[in-house]
Amino acid sequence: EREREREREREREQQKKIVDELKAKVKALEQIAPKVIQKKWIKNPNGKKGGTQAWPHHVVLLIMEWLSNRTPPSCIAANIVSLCSIIMPSADIALELPTTPYIRTVRSLLVVVTKTLAAYTVARVPRFHQIYTDGTTRRQTELINMLIGYVTDEGLKTVTLDNMIIS
Repeated sequence: EREREREREREREQQKKIVDELKAKVKALEQIAPKVIQKKWIKNPNGKKGGTQAWPHHVVLLIMEWLSNRTPPSCIAANIVSLCSIIMPSADIALELPTTPYIRTVRSLLVVVTKTLAAYTVARVPRFHQIYTDGTTRRQTELINMLIGYVTDEGLKTVTLDNMIIS
């Protein structure tokens, strides 16, 4: 009976090894597989019925990359189709395309990311060389910017920050 138990244990260990190998192969295949451009369903976090659809991060990053290169929002959906057909002509990657109004809302996200990166750049500077403020009004709203100059190996760099980030 002990011999049967040992044999069963050996079989279990072999099965575990096979399962681990298969899991590693699946992970490798998932990394190779192209990311699909399609909205994903997100369930409610509180456990209630329903949820919402949202674009995955790689699509938002792709849109932000094109917006930062000054591609007009109305051209980005066509660029996604073009990119997918060039990279993987045999695969149908673009199952759904973001609309132009959604791409325009991503512009506001890009502004926040850009301001955050500028603040991060300034936070890493050990010593400021120049600090100035500049104020203007737009549509009866007062805007105050802070210009910070610092010295690098390449010379003097200037970063403009919104006063709201500093406060």
